[in-house]
Amino acid sequence: MRVSARGIRMQNIKVKGIFAELVIWIFAIYTCRGAWLAFDRMRYLPWFAYFSLASAALSALLGALYVISKRQVEREYLYYFLLPITFYFFHLIHTYGGYTGGVERTLATTGVFVLLPKNMKKEIFKRFYWIVQITNIISIIIWICYMTHINIGFHIEPYYTDSKYANYIRWFIFAIYRNSIHSSFMAYRLCSIFNEPGVLGTLCGLLFICTAKYSKKWEKVLLIIAGTLTYSLAFFLLVFLYIAIDVCSKKPRNIIFVVLFAAIFLAIPHIDFHNEYYNLIASRFAIVDGKFAGDNRTNDAFNYGYELFIKTSDIWFGKGYGYFFPGVFDNGSSYKSHFILPIGIFGFLIFMFQWIFAGLHIGKKHRNTVIFLFLFLISLYQRPSAIEGILGYIFVFGGIEWMNEQEESVIHRGTA
Repeated sequence: MRVSARGIRMQNIKVKGIFAELVIWIFAIYTCRGAWLAFDRMRYLPWFAYFSLASAALSALLGALYVISKRQVEREYLYYFLLPITFYFFHLIHTYGGYTGGVERTLATTGVFVLLPKNMKKEIFKRFYWIVQITNIISIIIWICYMTHINIGFHIEPYYTDSKYANYIRWFIFAIYRNSIHSSFMAYRLCSIFNEPGVLGTLCGLLFICTAKYSKKWEKVLLIIAGTLTYSLAFFLLVFLYIAIDVCSKKPRNIIFVVLFAAIFLAIPHIDFHNEYYNLIASRFAIVDGKFAGDNRTNDAFNYGYELFIKTSDIWFGKGYGYFFPGVFDNGSSYKSHFILPIGIFGFLIFMFQWIFAGLHIGKKHRNTVIFLFLFLISLYQRPSAIEGILGYIFVFGGIEWMNEQEESVIHRGTA
């Protein structure tokens, strides 16, 4: 049986389309892993651990094969490739005690991602967005079931840090964080499929900001409900800052109302609501020693060592990745421990300049993309690992490209 050349071309196009879909879904799933899943460890669910690990390996492999099959890469993408290269280079030349490997997989996945076509980056972001939204719906239902004592087959699991004051309430791959210190509703914080309430809260905040101008009302409401049930400081601050910047940029005189609201916001922790639940939520926004009480990304031992560190010449180039202060076994997760301590101020500025330049260039300096980029960078204060892995690339490269598409669609409808 003879097959025409046109038939062969159509078949090749169909195969490439299926292959592209596979790459998109694998990267979207891998992004969930990059945000830190709750139960993808052998001690929890071995099958889920293998599934998660497979998404990491396949995203780099299949992504690379797709890039090679296209046989061309946009010139600007070669600049963006410098971001994962810089991260790898810093580890290679500036790891305390010498580099022994471990960053190659991150280099492969993020490097391949930036070389993917623009439309695929947007699609990966969209699929990740819908994974988060769908799992939000399921996790909220699970939370309601647990809080109303409807047993659908819950399991108690140790928290990933093995804290004696916290554990997980697990249903399938979904988690509720339970704090044994408190007896109020706040003791039960939504995690969805992620390992911390703060992870879900930050994701909901950033996704809300990124999609606010273009999503349907129910999508926004869902993100707000899920974010609120995390009781995440980052979620509340990101949403507040976004609304404040948005209303002030439209009408500068609105800053009066923003300042008034901010004053009320800061006064809330000092009000006794005569309810443990509300008082605990309010206490997270109290200013203690120059920072919010809910800011728990470092510990006292690290803070003591850091105060001594910034007074030395090491502040400029850092001590190297993997360095710990004497007597400190956990550096926490803040910009100080992820950037300033290992690579110093110079390294931090190089890293930030690359990300800011890339974000502004991709976003074409649209008002909404600039606001999103600014708030994404603010979120790095508590979640700096985002730009060390795939998650930051999905938001900046995929999310901002998606926002560009929506902006152009709005402009087109306005001129039609």
